[in-house]
Amino acid sequence: MLYSLIPVTEDQLKSAEKKLQDFKMNIIQLFEDIWALRGNNPIAGRLYAIILLSTQPLTQRELVELSGYSRGQVSKTLKDLENALLIAKNRQRGSREKLYSHGSESFMKTFSERMRLASEILRRKIKQLEEGEKAWMELPKEIQNSPEAKRILEVGETFYNYYDFYLSSMDEVIEKIEKRIKFLDNTLKKESI
Repeated sequence: MLYSLIPVTEDQLKSAEKKLQDFKMNIIQLFEDIWALRGNNPIAGRLYAIILLSTQPLTQRELVELSGYSRGQVSKTLKDLENALLIAKNRQRGSREKLYSHGSESFMKTFSERMRLASEILRRKIKQLEEGEKAWMELPKEIQNSPEAKRILEVGETFYNYYDFYLSSMDEVIEKIEKRIKFLDNTLKKESI
């Protein structure tokens, strides 16, 4: 590659490293914000991003230092992330200290698999709502016209529309991710040759 033959000055190297660290911090902040927007613990978003971005397993002490959160907050949140199967915990050889990692699969592949699982759950929910609406249509008119029955139909249709929209968006995201995974796999194979 031609660009690797061009000499890089110390200032250019420092500038590039700063840009890379800024990019990393933006990703960490993004995860924290997404967790908070979804009504979840933003600490989990920050810790998950730090673990995900690390090329090697991290100790709880390192995660406390990197996240800026207290040991107690980090400890509780790590347990939550582990229970959600988002991170893995292993013991460090010759030490009582635990190591936390994101697992061996690439994040994009794991994300794609989770999106596929979520889309299957949504498809089942949509089917349940369709079956419920069909059963509602078979109710006698006097029951259909009751305030309770009307409300049930309204809420069911709202969720149906929400799930249907969300599912179509997820299908698009999954397709884009899988194309990107193939592109990255091909790029990495070419670079390793």
